[in-house]
Amino acid sequence: MPSSRPALIVGTAIGTACLAVAFGSVAVGGQGIKTPASFRIDRVGATSMTLKWDERSTETSFQLTANVGGTESILTISKNKESFKHTGLPRGTAVSYSLRACDDAGGCSAPTPVRRMATLIAPFFSPYPSLGDCQVFPDPPASVGSDSPGIKDNSAWHQDISNSPVDPNSKRIIKFINSHGRSEFHPDFGTPRNFGFPYVVVGSSQPNVRVKIGPNGFPDESDFGRAPIPPRAPNEGGSTDAHVIVVDRDACELFELYVAHYKGGVSNRWRADSTARFDLTSTKLREDGFTSADAAGLPIFPGLTVYDEVASGEIDHALRITFDVTRRAYLNPATHYASKVCNSAAPAMGLRLRLRANYPEGGLGPQSKIIVKALKTYGVINADNGGNWFLPGTSDTRWDHDDVGTLKKIDGIDFEVVRSADKHHTDC
Repeated sequence: MPSSRPALIVGTAIGTACLAVAFGSVAVGGQGIKTPASFRIDRVGATSMTLKWDERSTETSFQLTANVGGTESILTISKNKESFKHTGLPRGTAVSYSLRACDDAGGCSAPTPVRRMATLIAPFFSPYPSLGDCQVFPDPPASVGSDSPGIKDNSAWHQDISNSPVDPNSKRIIKFINSHGRSEFHPDFGTPRNFGFPYVVVGSSQPNVRVKIGPNGFPDESDFGRAPIPPRAPNEGGSTDAHVIVVDRDACELFELYVAHYKGGVSNRWRADSTARFDLTSTKLREDGFTSADAAGLPIFPGLTVYDEVASGEIDHALRITFDVTRRAYLNPATHYASKVCNSAAPAMGLRLRLRANYPEGGLGPQSKIIVKALKTYGVINADNGGNWFLPGTSDTRWDHDDVGTLKKIDGIDFEVVRSADKHHTDC
């Protein structure tokens, strides 16, 4: 199968709702009728927008013009209103509005449009939208065989390490990991919303909005102050990390936020402690020493366990893993560490491990068998501080919890550390 996310079921393309705001007045029937002031979006839903304005006229009605996906309609709103909820909108569809005040003579104010950007909440959860033609990072060169050490750029996510040399320090590292937390493998994804990572897929019509770096954040290591983040994009549930993941499928770019909070407003403001942008067509890493939405400086999205990939019968990339105690060191493709521990047995960020080839698959469910095959072929990459042997995936109603639960039979001692082509970057 090609090294890309599978095409998922999708409805309409993600779009931009452009709000034309009218100001000023025009003489109608010998009287001046004023346009509404402060015409604004008060709330955005998945299939609705709530509009508000300040009434300034002796109108007998309001005329709201809505262009939904290229089809224009005119809605009449009764006088003395200062809000309207437009419902029944197709998810992710581009919508534009203008509002005028009208009188009994049939005249209406002529709007002077001021464009304000807002977007219907993009669809997420199950099924997730398609990534289109985007490949989530290129494949390794053909010269990189399954017996090569772990490579040190973003093509590492697709590197077959089934025969890569074992790190001579492997047993010490596994022993250290298991002595500093649980040794049981833990699939950290499932059906409830607070299990795993949701993500959002947008297109080129999604406007860039302001993302302010918070006072406790990392502005010098953040990539963007503006990005195509939809309003109320869902963040990771059950975690203070509050990650937000957005894929632009037209530009093939990945945007990830750490400790993200939606601040609202017509301009759809966000705040985060750090931001990271990845070109999905490039193998280029972040600058050495830079963090990302993950402590290792790695992208989160490529390492998630995704239901649709499992359903397709194959996962063709490494998976993300976390450990309770990590080392003050990193190996590319990681670019950052977050630890004071200098013990050489502690796992460095970017450390790559694989499930032993002879691990028995009897008793595993069909979903778990696909995941186990990926663990043997592509392995896992240490990406963050977190629960020991926690394997994150997507929030998705289609996971079979009993099936996925059979992965808990795996123990840390069933893994081995793969030697890396990179040297340790450390301050120890």
